[in-house]
Amino acid sequence: MRIIAFISFVFLSFSIQAQAPTFFKTFTPDNIGPGSVSTLTFTIINNGSVGITNIAFTDNLPAGLTIADPANASVSNSSGTLTAPDGGGTIIFVDGTLGIGESMTISVDVTGSTPGVHMNVSSVLSSSEPDAGAAIDDLTISTNVPGFYKSFAPSSVSLGGTSTLTLIIDNTSNGSPISNLDFVDNLPPGMVIASPANASTTCGTPTIPPTLTAIAGSNTITLDANGIASFPAVAAGSSCIVSVDVKATGIGDLDNITNDLLADFDEVGKASATLESTVT
Repeated sequence: MRIIAFISFVFLSFSIQAQAPTFFKTFTPDNIGPGSVSTLTFTIINNGSVGITNIAFTDNLPAGLTIADPANASVSNSSGTLTAPDGGGTIIFVDGTLGIGESMTISVDVTGSTPGVHMNVSSVLSSSEPDAGAAIDDLTISTNVPGFYKSFAPSSVSLGGTSTLTLIIDNTSNGSPISNLDFVDNLPPGMVIASPANASTTCGTPTIPPTLTAIAGSNTITLDANGIASFPAVAAGSSCIVSVDVKATGIGDLDNITNDLLADFDEVGKASATLESTVT
């Protein structure tokens, strides 16, 4: 007797569904004083099952906002080309790539002096996968908090030369005093506090004096001005300054960006400026 076995084969087919990446943006902080700096960060996440190439988007900043000078532009965890010129109005990113499950961030500092809510809408995010929708976020420039900005005088020195760094906390548009002011300014590589530092400040009051720390040869400046409403760190409709001499120990464009200013313990933006150091 013969036994005939019948074996059936089942063929399974699998398809990979195309999936658009996640795309969003944030301003940090999202409420700043006039002239202060906020960091605009774009986040792109690949949640799909294949790698993504040709990632690209354009972001035209709205009226009242510009790219800061310095732009402090950076890209993390991806190839690609980022264009964000100092003082410009358009951010362009092209040729980005992301592996499966990877994410990337693109950061650019922005600034503005026009009070109001500034809505920023990017283009759609294009790539080798389906397009992702536009990234949207708001930056508020408020006169209820002080502006924060800085400058170097002179703005260009020879290697080993000294410049005066002046940081301005501008409360002139605010009808209320600010009782507490705090910031940290970490100088970039190639720059140190000069000797003598000639450090001074007009913030605070003689009744409740501030603490300004700027040690010659070091690279950190701190202000701690904690007052009360009747003896504020900066009065309503007024401004105060911090002044420190710095020395160029490296060459090139030395971009100096503070941490966020704390005004009554709220982050209200950074201050930034560039000192050019040359060899003569």
